Amino acid sequence: MDIRKAASDDGVRWYLSGSIDDDSILHLESLVLNSQDMGGRVTLDLSGLESLPSNGAKSIAHISKRLSLKCKDFEITGANHHVTRSLKYSGLMSAQ
Repeated sequence: MDIRKAASDDGVRWYLSGSIDDDSILHLESLVLNSQDMGGRVTLDLSGLESLPSNGAKSIAHISKRLSLKCKDFEITGANHHVTRSLKYSGLMSAQ
């Protein structure tokens, strides 16, 4: 998986693309949760992901929970149908 970061006036945006494996999940958690320049909002842009395995969805749910404990706004954007379905199963997104 490729992970890129872009800072903006209202926070930081992480762009994910490619395929997720166990190593990249741990790397993503470390990058996002240990980032020192997180301003307000933390956004994960998942538009470059083709799919999201259940352990990846659980990891993103974990990131969301940890950020909420730090009073950080968290947003997910760009998720395709397959990725959205995995996020719904993890409980991170509501089934609508």
